[in-house]
Amino acid sequence: SQMRSGVPVLLEIRGKVLEDFMDKYNYSCAFRRYYDNDSTTPQEHEVPLMSFDKAVEKLKDPEVREDCQRQGLEIVKDYSPSKIGQKFLRTVGYQGEFTC
Repeated sequence: SQMRSGVPVLLEIRGKVLEDFMDKYNYSCAFRRYYDNDSTTPQEHEVPLMSFDKAVEKLKDPEVREDCQRQGLEIVKDYSPSKIGQKFLRTVGYQGEFTC
């Protein structure tokens, strides 16, 4: 909802779901606080991301915040209430067409 309202969102990538999100969107306003085994460096299979401190410092730049907003508004197109409802209906077996 913050992305939908145009707020620049700083997103922590932690866990498989958010890693998949990064694979799909390559959101530039993301950071990783922890890596496997609580180390501070990425493992072979992990994409290196900014630290929290670096991400916060970077967000002080108005151009970076504007880019976060632009990316967020593009991402939310895939998560509109209509699309979420359609995915739910397909999940429970609806096979009809949607006209929105």
